[in-house]
Amino acid sequence: MQFLVASALLAGAAVAMPTHVQVASAVKAIADANPDSCTAQSLRTSEWTLKDFDFHASYTFTTPAHQNSWGYVNFELANKNLDYNAKCSATSGWLDSFFYGLINYNCTQPDGSLSQGSFNFSRGDNTLNINQTWPCKEEGSRFYAQGGAKLPLDCTEEKWQNPDWQLGQIYSTRVITCKNVTMPLPFTSLAAIA
Repeated sequence: MQFLVASALLAGAAVAMPTHVQVASAVKAIADANPDSCTAQSLRTSEWTLKDFDFHASYTFTTPAHQNSWGYVNFELANKNLDYNAKCSATSGWLDSFFYGLINYNCTQPDGSLSQGSFNFSRGDNTLNINQTWPCKEEGSRFYAQGGAKLPLDCTEEKWQNPDWQLGQIYSTRVITCKNVTMPLPFTSLAAIA
């Protein structure tokens, strides 16, 4: 398969493009033949929309030395080339920050969808990374995008400790809640085959 590789750091471009674009020559031919096609639109896409990103966590100590703690991530991912939003969520008990950017979690697509998506999140610097593939089924092309961003999370923390703790009671709790974030997430790379 022949590929055309192009740097998309175009001076004066009105829309920010991925830093690396790899496109099969057959994909370019499809897009050139029909500028309004799914393939052409996908080639012009440079970002997703992150919708209602939610991180929250709870730490419950039943004794000073025993805790039951969990972190949660939930959001929707909108790609203008798809007629639905991918639903993405993860739960982690990996102390202390729960998410370290080392594990990819799969997003959920509707039954019968030919697209796939996954993400990882690092609570340390609030970086969200996305991988997504989608087809233009009627035209025989398929796209693979990677990207992400550091999220501007605005979080609050509440702590409570039982002053008269006795065995069998809750010793302390800590709850982290962040405001939901909706923002564009830029592609860093885009590849296409046909």
